[in-house]
Amino acid sequence: METKRIFTESPEDEQWRLLMHYTYPINIKGFLKNNGNSNPSKKLVESISGSLLQAKEYFEACKLSTLQISPLLMYYGATNLLYGVSNLITGRENKIENHGMSIQIDNSDIKIADINIYPNSSKTGALSVFCNIFCSACKIIKSGKWKIEELFASIPDLLNDFLDCYKEGKPYVIPVQILKQRNSNIERIKPLCLERFKDFNDIFDRIKEFENNYLPPQYTSKMKYIILHPKMGSKNIGIYSISGQKFLKLSYLKNGNLYNPSLEIIMFMALYALGFISRYNPEIWNPFIRNDISGEKLLIEKFLYYSRRLLPNLALNYIMDNRVVFVNETQGFIDNSLYMTKDEVKSIVKEEFRKMMDRERMDLR
Repeated sequence: METKRIFTESPEDEQWRLLMHYTYPINIKGFLKNNGNSNPSKKLVESISGSLLQAKEYFEACKLSTLQISPLLMYYGATNLLYGVSNLITGRENKIENHGMSIQIDNSDIKIADINIYPNSSKTGALSVFCNIFCSACKIIKSGKWKIEELFASIPDLLNDFLDCYKEGKPYVIPVQILKQRNSNIERIKPLCLERFKDFNDIFDRIKEFENNYLPPQYTSKMKYIILHPKMGSKNIGIYSISGQKFLKLSYLKNGNLYNPSLEIIMFMALYALGFISRYNPEIWNPFIRNDISGEKLLIEKFLYYSRRLLPNLALNYIMDNRVVFVNETQGFIDNSLYMTKDEVKSIVKEEFRKMMDRERMDLR
C-alpha cells in the first residue's frame, strides 16, 4: 500500500473532513460507480451516509465525556464507522444483528486486562462481518478467549505504556528501525525489545509471512542489534504508529492455531469489552475508575484517545487505498542545498586531484 501525505495542522479534524465527503449522496454514488456498483439503492446510500454521520457524533461526544461512559460511546462510534465504511467499500448492505462477541466475568476483583472476550459463531455478528471485510484471511470465530491485555499488547502507540503497566505482559508488536542505504534498505531490532520472550526464533515464526519477505535474522557482535534483510521483491508486512514508526506484529496462538486480526479489529474487540463492562458491570467499572492505583486507568484513557485518532485514519486507508499520513510541514518547498549535481562532484574530484598532483611535484623538488 502506497503512502499518501496530506498537510494539516489538525489530523483529527482533517480525517473527519475527508470522511464527511462520503456522507453526500453524489459522492457515495460516484465512489460506488467507480467500484462496480453503478445503480446503488437509496437504502444503501443512506446507510453509508447515516453511519458515518453518527460515527462522527459519537467520536465528538467521547471527547467531552468522562471515563464513566466514554468507552461505550467509542464502541458505538467504532461500530458505526466500520459499518459505514464496510458498506461503502463492498458496495452492498452488510447485515448485522448482534455484536458477535460476549464477555464472561467470573471474578469481579480481577484486573480489567484479565477480562475475556469470546467471539461467537454468528455470521451476522458485527465482529464476524467486519473480519470478513477488514481481514478476510483471519477467521477468529470460535477461536476461544481473548484477554483485553492481549489486545492492548498489539497497539503500537500503546507499547511503552503497556510495558510500564503490565510488568509481566508480553507485547505483540516489535519496533523496527529502518536504515536506508544507497541501493537497499535494511531493518534492525534492538534485543531489548524482545527481552520478555524466551526464544527469539519463536518470535519470528509468529510474524505472518515473515519467511516470505525476509532472509533469516542476523545477529551483530555482542547482540547489539538483530538485522533483518528484506528479500528481493518483498512486500511490507509491517504496521505503523501515528508517528510513522514501523512495527512487526505477532500472531496470536489460540487452540493450536495462529490468528492475525487487523488493527481495526483488535481495537474494535477491546472497545466492545470496555463498553460492555462500563455499561453492564458498574460494580466493577466504578470502583476501578475511583480507586485504581496500578496505572491501568491511564492506559485505558490513552487507548481511547488512540482509538479516536486511529480508527478514522484506518478507515480512510481502505477508502483511499493508501496509507494516509497527515503531516505538518512546509509545502511547495524542496531543499536541494545539501545535494550536489554530477558536474559539481566532478569539479570537486578534479580540483582535489590537481592539489594532489601539485603536492607530489613539491615533494619531488
